Amino acid sequence: MEFARPLADGGRRRAGRWLSWIVGALACLALVGCARAQVKPSAGAAPTKPTETEGIAWTGDLDSGLAQARDLRKPVMVEVSTTWCEGCKRLHDTVLTRPEVIAASRDFVAVHIDGDKQPGVVDRLGVRQYPTVLFLNPDDRKEIGRVLGPVPYQIFLDEMGRAKQKASPHAT
Repeated sequence: MEFARPLADGGRRRAGRWLSWIVGALACLALVGCARAQVKPSAGAAPTKPTETEGIAWTGDLDSGLAQARDLRKPVMVEVSTTWCEGCKRLHDTVLTRPEVIAASRDFVAVHIDGDKQPGVVDRLGVRQYPTVLFLNPDDRKEIGRVLGPVPYQIFLDEMGRAKQKASPHAT
């Protein structure tokens, strides 16, 4: 039985190349991570919350959103996503920030659910993939529409329009 023989230089040259490669790869990953990181406000600064004119006015609680929708006679738009989901980020960046979608969202009570933080709500709504956007009737809370995955904004707008039309006649 023959064992591996040490290299003449003790393997230092090969180890040096590997170490250089690993350090380079880690540096690239760090740069990519920094480029994607969000700037956080300083400790003394108050965090800014988007107003209705700047973005969709989300609430984070399904039950209070449903009660508000019933009171306001508006259908509910429930967006279920996670922080780690690339499709969710794409939906947020390319659809939910569009002025047309923001304007149309004013006809709904918008509820955002973090699937990792509210797994009971995810089960209750029958969500099986992220992102999922559900549209609910304000009166009977029945589903009147569903969008799965990141879709082009025009398709999303069309689904919002269909959900608004399907909403109970007492809703907007």
